[in-house]
Amino acid sequence: MTGVYRKRERGAALLSILMIVAVMSIAALAAVESLGRSVALARLSDERSQILWAAHSAEAVASQSVLQVETLGRQAFGKPAVFPLERGVIVAALSDDSNCFNLNSLGGDAGGPAAHDIYKRLLVHSGILPGDAQRLADTAADWIDGDEETRAYGAEADTYRRRPVPYRTSNRLMENISELRAVEGYEPGILRRISENICVRPDTNQPALNIETLKHSNAPLLAALLSEVLTLEEAEVIIRGRPVSGWGSVGAFLGLDTISQIAPESLNEAILSVRSGYVRLDADISVGSAREKIALIYKTDTPGSAILVERRMGAF
Repeated sequence: MTGVYRKRERGAALLSILMIVAVMSIAALAAVESLGRSVALARLSDERSQILWAAHSAEAVASQSVLQVETLGRQAFGKPAVFPLERGVIVAALSDDSNCFNLNSLGGDAGGPAAHDIYKRLLVHSGILPGDAQRLADTAADWIDGDEETRAYGAEADTYRRRPVPYRTSNRLMENISELRAVEGYEPGILRRISENICVRPDTNQPALNIETLKHSNAPLLAALLSEVLTLEEAEVIIRGRPVSGWGSVGAFLGLDTISQIAPESLNEAILSVRSGYVRLDADISVGSAREKIALIYKTDTPGSAILVERRMGAF
């Protein structure tokens, strides 16, 4: 019997040892996984830190590069520049950011009724029905203005308080174009139609259009801003017919047959320019497995000056 007990004791001891080894293995595996996560987090934190420093560097370079636009003109736009980093790269490109309707002009004395009418024309030229254009112009203006008086087809705080998640109108100038998503009527389909031709600037002034950098998609903008009698089709023909080297001057642009036939009182000549009032830098920064996008918008309407007016990071 003694031998049997000893065998049982040895079997129990072996089982205990195996259980201890299993527990220690699980603990070791958990420790290794925890260490791996810690290392990965530390690496990611380091990469994010490097991206932030790279973004600061890109901003410092951009402020100097933007000043070169005045000399290089259109040649400064669209050509990506590559800046190598220790463990990554920055790919940056400049573009003209003048050609857009400033939504904040709807809420200021500088714009007033004229800005409201221009915006309605822009919406109609973008394929939106006139009745819907009136409503969208009114709701955007009500969002920006400082009062609680609802326009004919607008929406003030009462409209937004009735929503499942209630909120109020801003009653101040927009700081980012993404605010438009909160305004009554601005569904994704509407935003897709107008996104290329609208912007938000830090004041209520409408930037001049740079006729040398107008794109085909800017035809609704040109037709809306230049004259109420200029059709969308005429604006498209004008942009397509731009000489390879550009028009060179506002005078040459105004001398085009289509435009010269418009009565002076119906023509908004002041909205035209051959220089960029706003310049944008887009940078794609990659460090290791981390990646970030930044956009910097500079006001350049004064010769020799580049003032940063907007900074964005992430998806936009």
